[in-house]
Amino acid sequence: MVLNRGSKKLSRGEKGLMLSIILGILMGVTPYFSQPLMAKEPVTKEHLLKAAFVYNFLKFVRLPKDSSEITICIEGNSPMGEALKSLEGKRVNDQVIRLKECSVHCDPKACQVLFLANGSEKRIKEMVKGCEKDGILTISDLPEAVDNGVMIGLVRIEGKIRFEVNLRSAQKAGIFISSKLLRLSQRVVK
Repeated sequence: MVLNRGSKKLSRGEKGLMLSIILGILMGVTPYFSQPLMAKEPVTKEHLLKAAFVYNFLKFVRLPKDSSEITICIEGNSPMGEALKSLEGKRVNDQVIRLKECSVHCDPKACQVLFLANGSEKRIKEMVKGCEKDGILTISDLPEAVDNGVMIGLVRIEGKIRFEVNLRSAQKAGIFISSKLLRLSQRVVK
């Protein structure tokens, strides 16, 4: 079942949550807008905004692997990898964020989160299947990522960055996603 969030009015509590997420995003990445980051393709404000979304997602999920650190592995070569580097050393829920770049043959078992920056549909499905088995949260900004099993997909809708959630995949992996985050998602795949 797929729930679409179209033009539904948000409750006062949901508006407050959305405002706190937006403020967190702005406060978390504003210092990085003025710093040049090195990448083969330029890192844009959109990439930094998506990185801030990833940071805020971590506040609303409970991962099965308990640790003092959250390791985010970046699979693929993309400006998103450079943008995610802005999260290195930040704290979320008393855990320090660490980043690890993965090659084409990435073994995500050392990760709690895997960001899929590029890949074929077949490759993504293979990675997602392994991550579900190992309790690893998958996030991507690739088209149709959620339909291919990625747990949280960043999407552009009407010129704005939104997100979708594949709750079925997250539950298979033993990952709890807060109902607050689910209410704010554009679409939930159950």
